[in-house]
Amino acid sequence: MCAYDVSRVFAENHPDRIAVFFVCVILYLEKVLLKNLRYEVNIMGGKFVLVFDGDDTLWMNEWQYSRARSLFFAFLYEEFRDLMPSLSILVPHYFEIKDALFRTWGIERGRVLVEMRKTYEELIEHFKKKLGEESERFKALLEKQEAHEKIIFEIADMPFDFYDMKWVDGAENVLFELKQDGRFALYLLTSYDARVWRDRSKYLGVDRFFEGIKTVSGKKNKQDFLEASDYYKAMHRAKFCAIGNGESDILPALEISPLWRGIYIPHASSSPVFQNKKGADVYIPPPIENDRVLTLRSIKDLSSVDFESFLS
Repeated sequence: MCAYDVSRVFAENHPDRIAVFFVCVILYLEKVLLKNLRYEVNIMGGKFVLVFDGDDTLWMNEWQYSRARSLFFAFLYEEFRDLMPSLSILVPHYFEIKDALFRTWGIERGRVLVEMRKTYEELIEHFKKKLGEESERFKALLEKQEAHEKIIFEIADMPFDFYDMKWVDGAENVLFELKQDGRFALYLLTSYDARVWRDRSKYLGVDRFFEGIKTVSGKKNKQDFLEASDYYKAMHRAKFCAIGNGESDILPALEISPLWRGIYIPHASSSPVFQNKKGADVYIPPPIENDRVLTLRSIKDLSSVDFESFLS
């Protein structure tokens, strides 16, 4: 109505047109401010802001990458047999290729295919030197190249089949309980190819738990946590906690301020953003040595955390 009155008053060149205009501006600003206030009370007014990681914290994804790579190695040894170098040489070199590609590819979907193709092409070049370019055996290998590339493509795309993904046992219940508790505001900060994330998040139903979701294409940094948590809106009345399975899910957040804490639920990963360290259990990374970080065995243990005490 105010917009209509303004247009009529101005059209008629009414003497009170300036006063009416400013009244409408004040009403509009009041509406915006009230909306923002309600947003901050309802969303950020929780005493504790929790920023979760996704992969291998809330749902398991690493096993899909490890399975694909193990199938790739099995394919190579089955196909090339006695021509293959030792696995103890091949695997470390493969991961060197993978880590080098991360600098340009980040976490984009095609990176896994490129790292497998590069490894395959290097092996073909190795076989050429070993057998001789004119040897019958090498020529026979080349004839199979097209079929090999199709197999490699299928293997490389396996980690992105989100229909095999499941929530970590207990994760959905924990998130539901935290969301229902008026003290918490839940956010998600996860490293993903945005094109992959769209369908995967829909399949998992991620939106039902989080007030905000931010995806990044590489290793998380301090700025990512500032943006994901709406830190500057809540810093004077909330305390913050980053929750994840790797150091990069937590340590950048601790750089922001002493208000931040971390909850570490260790799970090793082949992702280039991780630096896997051996703990007392060779299959589980050791705790993060930091007084502001709490280490848990599983996501279900979040239900027993005294956040009042831990974040004080």
